[in-house]
Amino acid sequence: RMGVLPVTGGDLNAILVLQNEDILSRRLQTIVFQKGLATTIKQARQLINHGHIFVDGHKVTVPGYIVLREEEGSVSYNPASPFTDEMHPMRAGPGAAPAAAPAPVEEAEETAEPAEEAN
Repeated sequence: RMGVLPVTGGDLNAILVLQNEDILSRRLQTIVFQKGLATTIKQARQLINHGHIFVDGHKVTVPGYIVLREEEGSVSYNPASPFTDEMHPMRAGPGAAPAAAPAPVEEAEETAEPAEEAN
């Protein structure tokens, strides 16, 4: 039910091999990060504390909330949160282009070559 044991082929002996990471991976903070709703684990904690995350249609502000297997698919942004906008600056991933991109290096090299030829 919590999602720490395998769904199929569950054996009572599986309980004996559980690790701390199995329980910690069910925390809301970890799931928000793994689903890509936050870029870092610290940002996930902040989003949860500030009420930007919904679980099963309800606002949850406890980063240590244990998310059940049935609830995992319903973890999302709060509909009233500004993070629902794809263009929100905090949602931009590491591959996103900055607002004012610097000139490409190739163009800078081309403008530098005529100056070298004049010398």
